[in-house]
Amino acid sequence: MKILPRAQSFIYFILAAVSIITVTILLVLPAETFPKVDIISIDKVVHIIIFGAMLFNFYMWKPEYKMQMLIVGVAYGVAMEFVQKYWCINRSFSVADMVADAIGCLAGLGLAYLKLKYEKK
Repeated sequence: MKILPRAQSFIYFILAAVSIITVTILLVLPAETFPKVDIISIDKVVHIIIFGAMLFNFYMWKPEYKMQMLIVGVAYGVAMEFVQKYWCINRSFSVADMVADAIGCLAGLGLAYLKLKYEKK
């Protein structure tokens, strides 16, 4: 079944809105909310996945704004680390999380770009 371009754009708008809300909620919840895992790098993988999914959805919604999305996505990741440091219970500031967020942003945009590129063929 082929989805009309406007309907597809609306679907990605909804997914983008849901993803930014979800990422924000996940980043402000107290640390005790999440299961304790002895593998410290799993946190970075989660950051990459959630920021990648968020930027993927935003790019699929409005691909013409890819550079602006990348800048805003990375800035959002940095800002959320300061929010965690100063306003969240039992959350901490982490430069490594910022790097993971930026990697996720790049990965999400890259995957969306490739998806659109191969859909056109």
